[in-house]
Amino acid sequence: MRWSRTSWAAIPLILGLAAPTAAPTRDKLTFALNFIPYGIHTAFYAAQEKGFYDRANLDVTIQRGTGSSDTVTKVAAGSVDFGFADAGSVVVGRAKDAKVTMVAMILDKGVSTIYTYKGSGITKPKDLEGRTVADSAGGATLTLFPALAAVQGIDVSKVQFLIVAPAAKNPTLIEKKADAMLTFSTFEPNLKALAAAKGMEIVALPYSEWGVDIYGLSLLTSERMLRERRDVVRRWTEATMRAVAWSVENPDEAVALFVKQNQAVSPDLAREQWRIVVDHLLTPTAKEHGIGYMTEEKVRRTRDLLVKYQKLEADIPLKDLYTNEFLPRLFPQRPAR
Repeated sequence: MRWSRTSWAAIPLILGLAAPTAAPTRDKLTFALNFIPYGIHTAFYAAQEKGFYDRANLDVTIQRGTGSSDTVTKVAAGSVDFGFADAGSVVVGRAKDAKVTMVAMILDKGVSTIYTYKGSGITKPKDLEGRTVADSAGGATLTLFPALAAVQGIDVSKVQFLIVAPAAKNPTLIEKKADAMLTFSTFEPNLKALAAAKGMEIVALPYSEWGVDIYGLSLLTSERMLRERRDVVRRWTEATMRAVAWSVENPDEAVALFVKQNQAVSPDLAREQWRIVVDHLLTPTAKEHGIGYMTEEKVRRTRDLLVKYQKLEADIPLKDLYTNEFLPRLFPQRPAR
């Protein structure tokens, strides 16, 4: 029997086989961190390495950050699609017409902290009057300081702020070029390691224990993304939060994947930094509603504190600040030790 070209072309149909189709093009996205990569960002790199983004048909590029305020600005401008930034910076950004919205809360408990050293004479926030306090420009903890000052009765005019590069903050305190430093508690492992080498003992004064209990670091996107690419926002948020949940339950592997892409970071420090994230993630709210969930009451408290003490002259509706719409209901458990 002779086969014509037409007969050969028909074979796939005769056999009931579908013609091969091209793989769908993955959506290319950029995700800006709040700072240089360190252990608190573990889950985001796990999302890349373990295929969470691939399975959501996403090609995500992670960019280092230079402070939460800058990340908010980039997301609002559309130069990046998603960001990781402090909730207080989101409120301040909104007041300045940065149209960004939080889609998940990673640090349900805030991490803004005053650090000093034993023997400095600083045992409470009020003791910062007449002292030098280091932070970097645009730092989220510095942005929130006026709220702490108001609650604790600190005369800000009596506090001398020393603005240094982010990488110089820890050495500035260790070398006693400043009496105290403002930063996130997630940096505490690095700070304690440097202090131990100098025979110093570090003292922490968390904002949350001194009257300023508001939201910490969040995932955010722009109003434009919410309006024009809702499906992408949904897929990215779900993939990211599933990676967060997986990293909670598999911390050693998650940290190893993070260090694979960030080899300058000590695995031991990264592991401790990620542990601190988990401590601030698995709150009673997360246990009731799932990780990432934001309550109206705490978003309002966060907004109102910033508006009042930063003297923000803007009406910021709560609905513009956050949404839980895209969150999967995830309840990760710490691994047994």
